[in-house]
Amino acid sequence: TAARNGVDRFGKNRFVGVPNLLEKEEVVALYVGKVEPVLHYCMGGIKINPQGQVLSSNNNDTAGTAPIPSLYACGEVAGGVHGENRLAGNSLCECVVFGRAILAASTA
Repeated sequence: TAARNGVDRFGKNRFVGVPNLLEKEEVVALYVGKVEPVLHYCMGGIKINPQGQVLSSNNNDTAGTAPIPSLYACGEVAGGVHGENRLAGNSLCECVVFGRAILAASTA
């Protein structure tokens, strides 16, 4: 409606990317979908080592390098594995890699 009227309720009068359907003679199908932000992946904050062992952050180990015995983490709860941004598709690979590392470390 706003494109047909030439202005929307906020005074916007340019509709970049909207095809100019009003000047076309043929009938054109136009599909519209609502897009909204969602939470899709959570990059957690539990610090782990390459074996998936959760690292201590208590006062006795300020560097956070001592593993907590028998405590492992992987997937969305583990932080720092992807750096500042996770590449699409890496979450499943991360779970498999760290899942296997955890299995090997916990049965050694």
